[in-house]
Amino acid sequence: MPGLEVGQVAEILVTIGAGKPGRRGSGYRVTAQTVLTAEHVVRGASTVRVRFDAHQAGEWSADVTGVLEIPEIDVALLTITPTGVGQVVPAQFGLIGERDAVIECSAVGFPLWKLRGDPAGKYRDSAHVVGSGNPLANRREGTLEITVPPPERDTDPDVSPWQGMSGAAVFRNGRIVGIIRKHHRTDGLGRLAASRVDSWKAQLTPSRLQDMIALLPQLEDVIMLSPGNLREVAPVMVQPAAVRADSVAQLLDPQLGVVPFFGRADECAGLRAWCADEHAGKLRIVTGAGGVGKTRLALWLDDALSGRGWECVWVRDGCEADAVTGVYDQARAKYANRGVMSTDSARTGYARAATWLTRSPWRPGQAAMTRFSARTGQKPKRDSASPAAHHRGTH
Repeated sequence: MPGLEVGQVAEILVTIGAGKPGRRGSGYRVTAQTVLTAEHVVRGASTVRVRFDAHQAGEWSADVTGVLEIPEIDVALLTITPTGVGQVVPAQFGLIGERDAVIECSAVGFPLWKLRGDPAGKYRDSAHVVGSGNPLANRREGTLEITVPPPERDTDPDVSPWQGMSGAAVFRNGRIVGIIRKHHRTDGLGRLAASRVDSWKAQLTPSRLQDMIALLPQLEDVIMLSPGNLREVAPVMVQPAAVRADSVAQLLDPQLGVVPFFGRADECAGLRAWCADEHAGKLRIVTGAGGVGKTRLALWLDDALSGRGWECVWVRDGCEADAVTGVYDQARAKYANRGVMSTDSARTGYARAATWLTRSPWRPGQAAMTRFSARTGQKPKRDSASPAAHHRGTH
């Protein structure tokens, strides 16, 4: 899945007016002509300029010709004239939802604490910040709290060392889930607050949402979802909470990817062929003893298909019924019915899967995919599912 592209990370340079100090911020080029940043970064600006690959061989910049300011969520969309410099990978957006989890995420920006000097003068270097999102914090404010490694020094009580980081896109598994909005000094140096994508619909009027979607059509599939449990399904970019490797055994967790994925050429080829076959059944089950690599294989498949004409979703245990309809609607709108649904629980059961797949709107040739893990190593009973209940699955 396409993720954070360093060539699309933007430094926002703002002039306010005669005799007034300028302002800096961070941003991300989400389409060829659109840069995403925080609204307060460009508020009251006389001119705005965005710079890419600063102090690199390919450095270039562009004047902003239009600004869509959305102060309700502290988001701004800047319009620039597309250039032939670099290939732009359109950004994808994702939801986190509210649940007890720790979500690993990352952002690149230009905070004050990266201010440095050399014989040519002062400059701000980039900061690649990797932290953990805490979905249940800051509920009243409606932001995503991100715990990050704190800078070592806070030399100015009137200016945050994180000044300039505002507007940086926050990525989780290749998708933007928010943008850095502010640093609350009372939270300490190791916490930032981000405007979270999954709150935008509730905070904006329909007309304001449509203004955003006009510039970023890819937002529609994320923030205009029909009511239901779809955000609780946990799409592939919002996998279960990152595991902290506090022990050697936890290094084996497949989501950490400590060891490169290899040695499954036949299985990978078989899954690809199955997904490409319009006449294949809907359900595919991968079984095996615990630790054999079922989850890692499914993670590979989701990564191989995401962003390549498939809608890939991880179904949380107990959300199967809502997931079938919700993912079907989403995949039908985006990818002509091609979707991959994955579940990571043997408790879900083959018969249970067969039941909700039989009742679903999916038909053979409309590749939905569900993934099952027989952690006990026991093969499912063949008489526990209807022949019509083939639904593409992994795990």
